[in-house]
Amino acid sequence: MNSENLPEDDGPEESFETAIEPGLKSKLVLLDDFDEARVGREFKDFFASVLPEEKEARLYVYTLAHVGSLETMGLFGDFAPSVIYSSNKHNGTHLPFREKNLSEFGYSKLCHLYCTLDKSIMFGFFNRHMAKSKVFNLNSTATILHRPDLVLDASPLENKKISEDDVVNILFAVKKNATKLLKEVQPNYSETYHSPEEPHSFSYPRKLESLLGDNISRILLYGSSARGEGNDYDNLVVIKNLPDDLYTKIRGAKFDEDGKDVGVIFVPENVLDRFLYINVSNSIFNEHSKSIKGEFNFPKESERYKIWKEMYHAGFGSAKLISGMNLVFREPEILFDKEGLFDYFMKLNRFTLHGLMQNGGRIMPSKEELLDILKKDFDYPIPEFRADASYLQESFLKANKASAAIARKLYSPELAHEPNEHLLPLESRKAQKIFTSTYQGKKVYVFGAREKMRKGDVVPVKLLVPGEEGYSSRKGELHHRNIDSSDDFYIGRRL
Repeated sequence: MNSENLPEDDGPEESFETAIEPGLKSKLVLLDDFDEARVGREFKDFFASVLPEEKEARLYVYTLAHVGSLETMGLFGDFAPSVIYSSNKHNGTHLPFREKNLSEFGYSKLCHLYCTLDKSIMFGFFNRHMAKSKVFNLNSTATILHRPDLVLDASPLENKKISEDDVVNILFAVKKNATKLLKEVQPNYSETYHSPEEPHSFSYPRKLESLLGDNISRILLYGSSARGEGNDYDNLVVIKNLPDDLYTKIRGAKFDEDGKDVGVIFVPENVLDRFLYINVSNSIFNEHSKSIKGEFNFPKESERYKIWKEMYHAGFGSAKLISGMNLVFREPEILFDKEGLFDYFMKLNRFTLHGLMQNGGRIMPSKEELLDILKKDFDYPIPEFRADASYLQESFLKANKASAAIARKLYSPELAHEPNEHLLPLESRKAQKIFTSTYQGKKVYVFGAREKMRKGDVVPVKLLVPGEEGYSSRKGELHHRNIDSSDDFYIGRRL
């Protein structure tokens, strides 16, 4: 291959389903900071302008704190990279993101997806819009984890007359494929935290057993309720197998204990260790949980992965909150009878704050302290539910303003920065995965990895030095391809 530039559309492009749903009309607005009045107008004007057949169109309003710029990485570039990939591909931006973090972010997306499916069935928080979002999240995760065979077709959800039964069947297909994706997780641990069974006086375990019988092997109560606090009871229920009629059995089975809702995540035994590995920090999970049936062993992850897991969850939660603006401005009445779904969105900032505070050796605050920080430092007391369209929209605007402020104050682009790393614009393509750039007036050959690179993209690049792993082989490839036989250039690896 000679050194002439190749056409930018040369070569195959892999399908990559993302947070910005392909096939839908979408618009992206980038702001220096979050202005509630302007963002509110943007959403109202956007949905007033769409045609009836475009009602499911999407508007995304991002701030520099989340997506960064051509000169600096943002929270999403490091810890929600598929959002930036999506923006670049579907909305024409060239923002930087860290490709090597895609897989671990895929684990985070999978964890979020898995944690929200079952309760939506039990509490009736499902409709075709929600199911479509779940399908796209599944498809994004499946592609990130190299399992395109687990991608689902979302087209049946385009039909406004689709029955609730069909929506539930599609959501169970998401559950099954998400369970298969959990098998792609590669746990890396050698020690565990042990949690023995503890006595309790709860009645809801018997109700769960009345639904699934002896298929239930273990039950873990986690979160603030495990400490005798909280407004609900969150549970991880381990089942021996995933029955095809699971959602038929649990559909509408909304339990409460002393007036508090009982939420459940059903996890099959054969993927439990993988689910626990990608869930929140297991030292925290172990500390704020108790087994009320059977025993549990939580993987002890590395300190690095413990911190980065929380960062991925923070990035995903922030992105989810931004995406949720479309729901509340398009059809706010959908939330009128779904207080739990509203609460889920409004609480995302607490988890984002918690995740971003993991870095820097801080002593982790309690739930009450986090709520106090949100109120005092970010002017965000978590809103109470009210079935009023204007109020719901105002609440989402306040939540997103706080989310941007949290990212701006607590996220540091240096967190994931590697030695000798620089953000460089891609100038011309010399081979399928080799581009040129410039650093301090000198040519750089940037070698890509899996994802397709494009002219104009700004990417994090590690400049290799002679003797460093990968330097000689890449230099030899440039000579072999007759791209450059000189020695007056840098060799860079796209991160």
